[in-house]
Amino acid sequence: RTSAVHTKYHKQRSIVASHSLFKNIMSTTEEQLNQDAVPEDLAVKRAALEADIAKSAKRVMNHMNADHEDSLIAYVLALATGIEGAVDDGTSSLNSILTGEFIITSAQLTAVDVHGFLLEVKAKKNSPDSDKEEVVVLSNVRVPYDKPIESARDLHTTAVRMHRVAYDKLGVLFKIKKGYYKQVMKFVAFKSYKVIQKSTPMVAVGTATLIAATAAAGYLLRQKSSSSSMAK
Repeated sequence: RTSAVHTKYHKQRSIVASHSLFKNIMSTTEEQLNQDAVPEDLAVKRAALEADIAKSAKRVMNHMNADHEDSLIAYVLALATGIEGAVDDGTSSLNSILTGEFIITSAQLTAVDVHGFLLEVKAKKNSPDSDKEEVVVLSNVRVPYDKPIESARDLHTTAVRMHRVAYDKLGVLFKIKKGYYKQVMKFVAFKSYKVIQKSTPMVAVGTATLIAATAAAGYLLRQKSSSSSMAK
């Protein structure tokens, strides 16, 4: 009788164990299927994003190359991560520019993809005493987006944001040298003008005051920088 009880007990344990094993296998299989489905889903989304960007790439490149080369140069100086296809990621070549050994004379967008921008950069030796002008050309300089984009519509806002990020990283003196604050004041003035056209007289006066204050701040900042440079 005791043996029968033990046999029944072991059978029940065996059934429970088998059931548990089956559940684990099914659970593992289901998880694996879900994991396998994720890359495929991501691949579809990535392909759709690549196609979307490809439609806008030429327009973006033409616009940036024609009107915003200052932004492209700032991207390279502040945000470039390397040269795609180079043995050492182009670290040594880029460093010669970032350290001031070479000065960028041209930066042009050559590709726009899901990762960011690719540029062709031309630079010359920063040595006025050199008898022969030394020039370097770097292709496929990678500047990644500062944040992932979800569609081609994000390219404009991303480019504008990266312009600000790059200039902030390069500092006040670089901003003054490249006329950054003049650009900001023009932008503020344009936006303010649009507001004034649609506003009451009181709001218009306040907006005009803001424009004047912004202009004064820019002037004082330039004067301070000039004085600091002369003192050096």
